[in-house]
Amino acid sequence: MDMTCTLPLRVLPAVLLLIAACLSGCMQESPADTLVADLYADNASVQHDAAERLAEMGEPAVSALIGVFSSGDPSAPQWAAAALCQIGGPAIDPLISSLSTEDDAAREWGVLTLACIGGPAVDPLVAQLKTGNERRHAAVKTALIRIGEPALPALVVLQNTADAQLAEDAAEIIQSIYLTARFRAERANATAASGP
Repeated sequence: MDMTCTLPLRVLPAVLLLIAACLSGCMQESPADTLVADLYADNASVQHDAAERLAEMGEPAVSALIGVFSSGDPSAPQWAAAALCQIGGPAIDPLISSLSTEDDAAREWGVLTLACIGGPAVDPLVAQLKTGNERRHAAVKTALIRIGEPALPALVVLQNTADAQLAEDAAEIIQSIYLTARFRAERANATAASGP
């Protein structure tokens, strides 16, 4: 009897099982995906713990966390933003890229998170003032305004650039930062004057 024909048939089920096991292993959720699912829990303690663990995970969690911004969930995006803020630097470029989205809520969460990261986000944001679509351009300007005073040195330098549009953008952002700071100070004074 010729074994060359029967051997492949006997081995075929094992090979198929091996391929299936490999594919299922490749398609398993990452630890970040599992933790991100906990951001949607109805329990704030579970959400908090998941956000902390995702922040500890760092860069590997960034993409999954940014994806939460467009979920429409009432609380998960704030936990995702908190984790991204703790991750800091590794989240900046992906967050800036996400500002091109058509989803207004996701764009706003991206802006808030970049503002939370603060100073380290300034130079990458300033570098993006000349690139991207209108939505991203406006979001970058808003993020710099919300970062406030730490953005001023880079913006003052940008005011003297030969690129007229860039210089105009820098001047507009600086003016908005000063107006926002003035408004906050006046509001704080009014609150203090009204007493307890």
